[in-house]
Amino acid sequence: MSAAEQLQPEPVVLRGGRTTDAALIYSSWLKSYWHATKSQQRVQGPVFFDEHHKLIERLIPKSVVVCACNPEDSDQVFGWAMGEPGKVLHYVYLREPYRRFGLARQMLDVLRIERCAYSHRTQAFERIARERHLTFNPYLAGVVP
Repeated sequence: MSAAEQLQPEPVVLRGGRTTDAALIYSSWLKSYWHATKSQQRVQGPVFFDEHHKLIERLIPKSVVVCACNPEDSDQVFGWAMGEPGKVLHYVYLREPYRRFGLARQMLDVLRIERCAYSHRTQAFERIARERHLTFNPYLAGVVP
């Protein structure tokens, strides 16, 4: 097998979010955002996790979730994106082995995230934010920077 073949991700299909995805969304969002921003946090972990969980609860009903999953088992989710189509991206998450293959971009295309806003800033997302001309606005999610 060539090096290029080893770098190819498994086949992926995109689907809409389901209520059964909620636990994964909460867990991956809270843990990854905490780790990505903990050096900037002015609150302790328990306060962050409790209050940010409440924030996600408020965002889910007004948002659309797109999941990247295994085409043979759509319950096996490799990543997800959540936002208000054409208006604001709230968060995007991909498991480590599925990053850098364009899956985040595909999910953002479904959400029509281009020249609009994003509400959660991480260093990993900055390149895509610049490419898509996104403006950081944490107030759209109720986050105080």
